[in-house]
Parts: sequence; structure tokens; C-alpha cells
Amino acid sequence: MKKGFTLRTFLLLAVFLVVGFTGTLAVQSSSASDNPPTPGYEVKLFLDPDVVLDQNNTLKKEVRNTFETGKNRQSFAVQYLDTSDLQMMEEGWSVRIRKREDQGTHRIQYKKRYPIIDGNVQEALAAAARDGFTRESGFEAEIDWGYSSQTLSFAITERENLRYNDELQMPDLEASRQIAQQHAPAIFTNWLTADWGAHQLAQSKIYGVVDFVRYTGTLKDVELAIEIWKVIEEGGPGYEYLVEASFKTDNESIAGTRRAELLALLSEKGWLIPHDVLKTKTILDRY
Repeated sequence: MKKGFTLRTFLLLAVFLVVGFTGTLAVQSSSASDNPPTPGYEVKLFLDPDVVLDQNNTLKKEVRNTFETGKNRQSFAVQYLDTSDLQMMEEGWSVRIRKREDQGTHRIQYKKRYPIIDGNVQEALAAAARDGFTRESGFEAEIDWGYSSQTLSFAITERENLRYNDELQMPDLEASRQIAQQHAPAIFTNWLTADWGAHQLAQSKIYGVVDFVRYTGTLKDVELAIEIWKVIEEGGPGYEYLVEASFKTDNESIAGTRRAELLALLSEKGWLIPHDVLKTKTILDRY
């Protein structure tokens, strides 16, 4: 060794480098979990179709009047992509293609869900941030608040102009795979391993097409949507209808207050289904 560079100096330098390197890793890991996005809220409650729908499976007048929806409604078509054994759902991911009749483009949505256990939102946010869902990820964070449970979701939506003659026509399997792979965010593509998402999409099938309509009304100071989804019955070949009332807000207090009011109103009217309905899972299980 050169003069002045003793063994003790060498060892101290080595310790400094090791501590500094591991400290940097710790700071990077901590900064990810300390930078979660601020989620909004979407309250979702389900109504009894036998009570709120008429013989044409449209909203009864009393329901429309209660929420001031009017008779106008928007029509949608939607389909999901997943493997035959639902590997994407197993990992908490869903990939959805949707078209609204008056929109010029199809919307491709990638969503990742995290359970919120015992109301611990911060724990779910921290887990998501460690997976890469931070403020900079480009995903919109939302707490889905149902009858008895909450779920933290992260969604990103892309657009594709498919130029079909029919306003609600959906792409076939080959086209669906192609556009889903083309727009897939990196965090989905490389979820478990490199190109994991691309591999899942290459093996995917279509779950759908499912048609639904949306009425838009109000619940005091928030906009309320009531959707009627036409879903194949378990075992088929007929259909059942899932009727969902939902509203969005960025304010936790408003979400809690208006949810309590909506619960009370639906219960008083005898319209409420008093349990959670997992709409996406129902579709993936039946198609």
C-alpha cells in the first residue's frame, strides 16, 4: 500500500462504502412507500332488480324521480381479457375494453386492486407504493366503498380509435389482444417477471360482451350514476340484471356522509341489496 494508506484506513473506507450503499437502498425503498397518491372515493351499492326494474328492465318511475335521473340513459358495451384460469385476476389485475355509444374511441383500462383490511387504508397504500404505484406512476388511485368492504384500486385508461360502423361494436380476440398489449403500462407488463403481462394477454380470452345502461341523477350535492348490467345467469342461458348506484368524490367526509344517507334511503325504500356484489368477478366467472 502507498505511504499513509494504512490497513485501518482501508477497513474504515470499506465500512463506509457498505453502510452508504445499504443506506441508499433503504432511502430508496422508504421514499417509494412514503410517496403514495391521495385516493378519491367511489361509493357503490347494489339495488334489488326485482324491485327497482319494470317489465322492460328499465328503472321504475319512482326510482328515477327519487334521484332525478329523467328517462335518458347512455348505452355501453364492455368486455374483459384474462386467461382461461384467470391468472390476471389472481394477481389483482383486470384489463377491460369499453365503448360508450356517443364516444368516438374505445377505452382500454388496466386496474390493480388491493384489499383494505380492517379499514387500514395507509397499509394498503404503502403496499401499493412498494409495488410502484406512487404519485408519479400515472395511475388514478381510488377507494371503492361498498356495503361492507373497501378496496384500493389503481387504474389507467388509454384510448383507441377502432372506426367500426356500429357504435357499440367490440374488437374480436386478435384485435383485443393487440391493442391491450400496445397500450399496456410497464408495471403491468413486467408485474411478476419481464413481459409477464404480455404473456398473459397473448393467452387471454374475451369475457363478455356485456351490455349496460347508465342513468345520471343526483344525491344532494353529488352526481349519482345508476347502471343496469345485463349479465348471463349462473349456468345460463338466461340473463340477470345487476343494478348499481354509485357516486365519486375526492372528499372522505362527503363520501362517508352521503354513503350513510344513500344506505338509509335505499333501505327505507326496500331497494337495497344488503351485501357486496363483486361485479367484475361475476362477469369473469360466468363468461
